[in-house]
Amino acid sequence: MFKERLRREMLAPVALGAIFILSRILYSNAGVQFDADTITRTWHFIDIDLLKNDLWRSIYYIHTQPPLMNLLTGIGLQLFPASYASIFHAFFLLGGFLLTLAIYYLGNRLGFPQVLSATLAAWFALSPATVVFENYYFYTYPTTVLLTLSAVFLARFLEKKRALDGLLLSIMLAVNALTWSLFHLIWLLGCLGIVAFLFKGYRRKALWLLPAFLLVFAWYAKNKIFYDSFTVSTWAGLNLFKTVTTNIPEDVRKQWVKDGLVSELALVPPYRSPDVYLKYFPLTPLTDIPLLDDINMSNGYRNQHHLSYVYAGEQYTKDAVRMIIYAPRYYLSMLPSAFYIYLHSASDYEHTNNIRAPIDGWDTVWNRLFYGQWRKDESLVERSHTFSPDHLGWWLALSFLLVITVTPVYLWSQRENLYKLDYGLILFMLWNIVFISAAGILLDIGENNRTRFGIDPFLLLLGIFFLRRIVSSQKEGRNWGVLGGHRPPRTPHTPFY
Repeated sequence: MFKERLRREMLAPVALGAIFILSRILYSNAGVQFDADTITRTWHFIDIDLLKNDLWRSIYYIHTQPPLMNLLTGIGLQLFPASYASIFHAFFLLGGFLLTLAIYYLGNRLGFPQVLSATLAAWFALSPATVVFENYYFYTYPTTVLLTLSAVFLARFLEKKRALDGLLLSIMLAVNALTWSLFHLIWLLGCLGIVAFLFKGYRRKALWLLPAFLLVFAWYAKNKIFYDSFTVSTWAGLNLFKTVTTNIPEDVRKQWVKDGLVSELALVPPYRSPDVYLKYFPLTPLTDIPLLDDINMSNGYRNQHHLSYVYAGEQYTKDAVRMIIYAPRYYLSMLPSAFYIYLHSASDYEHTNNIRAPIDGWDTVWNRLFYGQWRKDESLVERSHTFSPDHLGWWLALSFLLVITVTPVYLWSQRENLYKLDYGLILFMLWNIVFISAAGILLDIGENNRTRFGIDPFLLLLGIFFLRRIVSSQKEGRNWGVLGGHRPPRTPHTPFY
């Protein structure tokens, strides 16, 4: 009996493993290659010479990014100087397999039949967007894996109240917050607040999440002490300025400078060379720390971790906020474009075109079939200023609107049961969808669909969850108000492997 049950429980994970391995072999044979050149091509990374020769000091003093992605990169470069790309690829592949299993587990947790859970997990694993980001050495993919795994360990922690699951959940949340600045301290506090709320009668158990808060808070505090900036990224002001000024003509900004509304820096595009910012902030001190002092990196590209970016970011933030307050119409006119880009397939992202190229035809078919997006590859200017129905993922838009509108209604209808495990899991997913969507739309223009990829597993699972309940309600003659009554999702016995 036990062996038969174990065989049934292992069947889907083993099948998913086989599908994952075979699909990666086929994608590789089709020409998809892992891109580790982002280390020298993407300015989010510290100068490769510093990663190799001055890693720990550079990590300690970095102010533009959370530290962990650069730390991982530096350790990989030092331990495997000749084969680091293969090691990073293997690391991302392992993450992809864990992501596949996590989606399968969460589907079971939400009461899906095992066949459906396995199908959704396989679908996500086979998606060109997943494969593209799995082969793009950047923080997008690992944070997606970690966020999905955090939901797994939340479910296990709520069910079993075990310290190990609480500690693993804490680690997942902290690592995400220290890898991508999108996962802000506010996001972390929201996650911790949800767990504390759900642990009714077991509040002491929730203390296992305290290490996540302390680790992240310590890094924010470090930047406050060193740079007078309570943040993990001093680029935030530059990014906000770029977003706010998307639709503001230069002559309008010139007039505002003359009127004294904003500083002269408001006429300078963000992310310029330190030489440019030193003209505006000539008192920027020298620190004898290469990360903060070097104008250029060893590859000749500008060093965007220079200390002058701290002062530039502060001024850009002030100017951006003043522009929003003084003329909100310009900022508000940008938001539809950000939302429009948000609803593109995640694979339709210009910085990964080289990875996608060998499977471009397959990607187009997938986008048309599953996202309702007929065309792709608009330029950023086109995306920011025009609306093309052929470039919008219509099925994606409908799924997003379904989840974002129905989930709060559903949770409110079940408010007396929110302390139960599966409703708490849905609440956690909703918080992540709302926070990441809001941050990705309100604070950025251009990479909104890449930002959304991190919550695509949650959108997929909740979209199917509510479609099943709506269909079930219609068959049984029930109404939308209860979306299938007060019966909680089925709690399966399938473990997470």
